[in-house]
Amino acid sequence: MARMSASQAGRRGFDPRLPLFFQFHQVVLIRMFKMLLPTPQKLFNQQLSIYVGLLVLILLSGCNSYNNGSSFRQPQSAEYYYLAGQKALHANELVQAEIAFKQALRQQSHFASAFFGLARVDYLRGKLHRAEGELVNCIQTDKNQISAYFLLSKIYLDREDFKSANTILIQAEKYLPQNIPSQLQRSFSALKAEALAGTGNFKEANGYYQKAAEASPADSSIRKRLKKNVQLLQVTQGQPEILRQIARKKQITRGDLAFLFQYMLPLTDSIKKPVSGIKDLPMDPNLRMALLRSLRLSWLPVLPDGTVRPDDLLQRAELAIFLSRILKQRELAKFETAQTIEDVEDYLPYYEDVLRMSVFGIMPLDKNNFFLPDEPVSGEEALLAVDRLSRVLKRAGLPFYFKRQKSERTEKK
Repeated sequence: MARMSASQAGRRGFDPRLPLFFQFHQVVLIRMFKMLLPTPQKLFNQQLSIYVGLLVLILLSGCNSYNNGSSFRQPQSAEYYYLAGQKALHANELVQAEIAFKQALRQQSHFASAFFGLARVDYLRGKLHRAEGELVNCIQTDKNQISAYFLLSKIYLDREDFKSANTILIQAEKYLPQNIPSQLQRSFSALKAEALAGTGNFKEANGYYQKAAEASPADSSIRKRLKKNVQLLQVTQGQPEILRQIARKKQITRGDLAFLFQYMLPLTDSIKKPVSGIKDLPMDPNLRMALLRSLRLSWLPVLPDGTVRPDDLLQRAELAIFLSRILKQRELAKFETAQTIEDVEDYLPYYEDVLRMSVFGIMPLDKNNFFLPDEPVSGEEALLAVDRLSRVLKRAGLPFYFKRQKSERTEKK
């Protein structure tokens, strides 16, 4: 075996001056030392790994924030997100509130308060159908969520579904605390009264209005509703069911007014004009009879095209004209007043009719002397206006007028 030269041995790390045993260990030690020393390439690789790791962490953090749609820290409890949603809702930040409540439900799927929070968000947005579903989920999750019953009944009342509103409040009554706070008593009693009044049960509604007034003596709106409910109770007591149905309407028609005249103004008159050729008389015999009576007494007009349009919605100016006709027939139309109406000009054809209704207290102006002639007429307003007209006629001595007409008919026979 050929021996290496001294130069070759030096290049390989051997020292030719040392024995072979020591030369071998020298090579091993040198190689181990070189492995431990960082080379420029190793330093570059280590730095690159650190940079890549930091970049991955940043990207993961951004994706996590994007998926949540917010800057909430992860992970957090359902209560944390619920409180964040309440804070956003209080600040009217509906988008952030919705995100927070949904995140709370991801953390805890049976979180009744989060369902209620989502329902409040959708109610404020006008998405009543979605709010209704979330309130049902809330009640199914926790039957003691009294506020959910109240908001659900309010949605039904806005929809004029008075029967459903009353049903849900009957369920809520089972879970009301024994020592109910005054504010809770006021809310429940007011909603219950509205639901009962909406179904035409003015008598039972009266008791709940009184409870609401007692729980909140300073609330003038409750006292006004109580007063109006007492009036409706007095007007409809002993009357046909149709009057209670009309009282529940937000807008009434000419046909509805004919029904009110039929049952609330049982006046007789010797002057009845014949009516024929009406093109749109309804098939309903009761409505047909009520309309024909009002037409014969000239309380409702036949339009130039030969129609009466019983399904047309009434405006306040029209109601003033029709009620004023009855006063004119009974020679009760004269009045003197310095009163002014802010939104009805004196050159309009119905100006005197509106002023007459205001002076006689049949259709009062609001506190700013506005009449609002183009506004629709509700069932309550029409019912009370016709009742006031009836009282004006009675104060004018019409009972004697009835007797005289009766005696005249007897003599003719």
